[in-house]
Amino acid sequence: MAEAHKKTVKKEKAAPKAKAPAAKKKKVEEAPKAEIKAAEAKAAAVGHHVHEEKKAFVAPKPRLKPALPKGPKYYGTGRRKEATAKVWLTAGTGKLTLNGKSLKEYFCGRKLLEFIVNRPFAATQLAGKYDVHAELLGGGVPSQADAIRMGIARALVVLNPALKTILKREGLMTRDPRMKERKKYGLKRARRAFQYTKR
Repeated sequence: MAEAHKKTVKKEKAAPKAKAPAAKKKKVEEAPKAEIKAAEAKAAAVGHHVHEEKKAFVAPKPRLKPALPKGPKYYGTGRRKEATAKVWLTAGTGKLTLNGKSLKEYFCGRKLLEFIVNRPFAATQLAGKYDVHAELLGGGVPSQADAIRMGIARALVVLNPALKTILKREGLMTRDPRMKERKKYGLKRARRAFQYTKR
């Protein structure tokens, strides 16, 4: 009798132990499925949101050319360092328009830069006879002034080829080839090395 009682007690003890892991397995299996479904729903929502943003994206407006007056126009391109100037000359009273601004407004009253821009007119004695419309791209303000000067000189040569000798004598037809030297591997800048420390 004692042996039979021991066997039944063992069976009762063993039975709940076998059931418990099965219940845990179900919970463990169910939890990842729920998490996966939630993650998929989030991803779908985010993807839909991104798609909406892409649709809402508006392309940047194209660069508008300066509004030029009617009549004959003479074009010249000037460059200096990274700056480029597209210059149009038209008959007028000597008004300069640079990216839609006046000469003083664009150069903030810097007299030296204004003098550089007006040099081709001073050399050819045509000051106050032509209006300048220029579109400036890249570079700094001083290099843009040099680029405009070259553009005006080239446009004057298109207007009257006889002016080329005068402008060349003044050095206004020569493109300044000096550019920023590229950085070298192992150096701080083009030639500047890192500081040497002995200890």
